Amino acid sequence: MIRTPLEPVSTFEDDPLRIIRCVRFASRYNFELHPDIEAALREESLRKALRERISRERVGIEVEKMFARARAAPPCLPWNHRSADIFLLCRPDPNALLSFKLIDSLGIWSSIFFLPPAAQETLSAASGPASDSLIAASILQELITPGSSPTLPALHPRLTSLVGNGPERKRLFLAAAAAPYRGLEVQKKKLTLPAPEVVIKESIKVNLGG
Repeated sequence: MIRTPLEPVSTFEDDPLRIIRCVRFASRYNFELHPDIEAALREESLRKALRERISRERVGIEVEKMFARARAAPPCLPWNHRSADIFLLCRPDPNALLSFKLIDSLGIWSSIFFLPPAAQETLSAASGPASDSLIAASILQELITPGSSPTLPALHPRLTSLVGNGPERKRLFLAAAAAPYRGLEVQKKKLTLPAPEVVIKESIKVNLGG
């Protein structure tokens, strides 16, 4: 179970990025969040601090770690106090879908993925609900996991291999994260740009090319 060393509100006020790190560790190692953490994140002041006080580059680094698979990792051993050091060194693949579920249940999507104020003012229409990102991620996970869905068509094995690793996987899950803005546009320096692209580039400063 994920806990904070001190009282959660104080811990997150000191560095709001710890909110996202809790989500990342919980999804990577399949841990639960302590109820005190969930209760603390009902505080709008903490959500606002995550949105306004932390550089978007730092947020982007954490988000990328949620979605990108480890290139190479030793197998994880069952947890016990004697194997703790080895456990912390292993790098299991992140569970991107669990990250989406936690972000949605904690109500912090809008503190991570959002348009800059100037772009928000030019948005072509109202964005969809935050839960659209979880729906998109759920469908994506089924599509790229062979045999996981009896209803969705199976992808060609070569395509499954391509999107299951590396930058392609990251880009697909980032697109899912920006799903509430799908089909919308913003104006920026006399240019008309897709809103999801601006969200990804500006709110989490992620390089879509790698």
